[in-house]
Amino acid sequence: MRWQTRGGIISEVDLEKLAKAFCLVLEQAEHYDIDIVLSQMAWNYMNTMTNFKVLAERLGSQRIKVRWGPADNLNCGEWDVSTVGFRNVLPYLHSLHIKDLHITDGIRCKFDYRAIGEGDVDYLTILRNLRNERCDAVLAVATHFLPPGGSAEDSMRINVSSLKSLIE
Repeated sequence: MRWQTRGGIISEVDLEKLAKAFCLVLEQAEHYDIDIVLSQMAWNYMNTMTNFKVLAERLGSQRIKVRWGPADNLNCGEWDVSTVGFRNVLPYLHSLHIKDLHITDGIRCKFDYRAIGEGDVDYLTILRNLRNERCDAVLAVATHFLPPGGSAEDSMRINVSSLKSLIE
């Protein structure tokens, strides 16, 4: 039901379990003076930045960070990824997992990976937001799509070129 609920609903019981587990990790992070960077994925509770923000606010630690995947958020029904999603992630943003996709049927989780800039993710708005907020997050380009007859290396070249064009 992740699509119909814009990311799924975390029960209070599950949220409390997550908070207890992460509190143990964050105690160690404080002890060693390090940050904990979570990679959000489409198939876990932190599949949208709305859900991530709920947990992060409950934890109340400056040590919790996220590697944000806007395409994964979009794939979970968070259709306002570039605006509300961005505002929710900004205080915790460490890096971005950059890939693009086109949703063909959100309810049935059907989508196609595309070259960056050719899918449904509004990277132009996201990049403008990063610039306007003077955010120095790491941009990690992914190769989830394959061009016809191409390789992962070809995909990386296309995606890096597309990202540079969007940045310009």
